[in-house]
Amino acid sequence: MTPVPGAKRPSPDSSAAAIMERLRTRPRTVPELATILSLSGPGVRKQLAGLLQEGLAREAGVRPGRGRPATTYELTEAGEALFRGHRIQILESIFAALDAGAGEEENSGLMRDAGARLARRILERRKSSPDRIDGDRFQTAMELLKELGGREGFRQVGTDGEILGIACPLGEYSRSYPGACQFVAGFTEELLGLPVEPRCPRTGEPMCVLAVKTS
Repeated sequence: MTPVPGAKRPSPDSSAAAIMERLRTRPRTVPELATILSLSGPGVRKQLAGLLQEGLAREAGVRPGRGRPATTYELTEAGEALFRGHRIQILESIFAALDAGAGEEENSGLMRDAGARLARRILERRKSSPDRIDGDRFQTAMELLKELGGREGFRQVGTDGEILGIACPLGEYSRSYPGACQFVAGFTEELLGLPVEPRCPRTGEPMCVLAVKTS
C-alpha cells in the first residue's frame, strides 16, 4: 500500500506508537499485541487499520496455531523511517567528527570498541530479565541486530568459517563512513565471542556481511 503523503509518527504516548515499537522487533499478531500492551483485540485492530492505511505497517504472513491461523503484522520501510528522526543527523555528525579527529586505524578501533560496549550492556541487562539470552549464539546475534534496526538474517558456511549476513542497521552510513561497519562487527564479535571482520559490499542495497572465524 502506498503511504499517505505526509504520514507522521504517532504521538509517543499513543497506542499506535506502542504497537509500532513492538512491530520493530519482529512480526506480531493481534492477540500478541493485545496481551503485551494490555489492550483489547478490537482496540489493536483499530490502531493497526490506521497504520495500514498510512502505509506504516503491513501484513507479514500467517502464523498457524491450534485454531484459526493468525495474521502477523510488521512495519514497512516508511514506518521504520519514522523512528530515525534526527538520529541520522546525530550519527552523521559523530562519524564525521571521528573521521576528522582520528586516523583510519584509530577510528576503526574506536568504533569496534563502541559496538562491543553496547553488546556488553545488552548482555548484562538481559541476564536477569525474561528475555535473557539462551541457546544458539548466532541466532541471538541476528535477533539483537534486528532490534538495532537490521532485517532478517541468514547463515552460510564458507571457506573462512561462518558467514552472518543481515541488512545493516547502520547501512545508510556505511558508504560514507566505513567505521559504521566496524561498529556492527564489534557488536557481533562481543556477542559471539569469536573474531569477526566486516566483508560488506559497497554497492546496491546496504548489506552487512560478517566473516566469523570459527576455528
